[in-house]
Amino acid sequence: MEHPEICRDIDVVTFVPMGQGHARAKEYNQSEVLARRVAALSSLACLCALQKVRKTKPQNALSREERLINLRGAFTARPRARVKDARVLLVDDVMTTGATLGECAKVLRDAGAREVRCLTLARGVS
Repeated sequence: MEHPEICRDIDVVTFVPMGQGHARAKEYNQSEVLARRVAALSSLACLCALQKVRKTKPQNALSREERLINLRGAFTARPRARVKDARVLLVDDVMTTGATLGECAKVLRDAGAREVRCLTLARGVS
């Protein structure tokens, strides 16, 4: 497959993780499914680079400001996340305010990622 522009010069693909309870209730993480497909179609590695370390309130019931506060410190890089000096494509299923992607991108940059690009399947309305 020819690389779409968003994947050009990307080193690795990752995804927004779900909390433990949420993942068990849904049985799968749709962001991970999307990320793995994008990675496969682009011949890139897909890493589970992030983990959710704190339970948060559902984002859909919060204002933009509340979403930013709600997610602060909710994610960390996994101890063996190989993102140092990497150009990372971060995948999520839906973006509404961008708070989740922003927090995850910050964590990836703090872990040493050189660049973080974001890809979503849909755009929600807040």
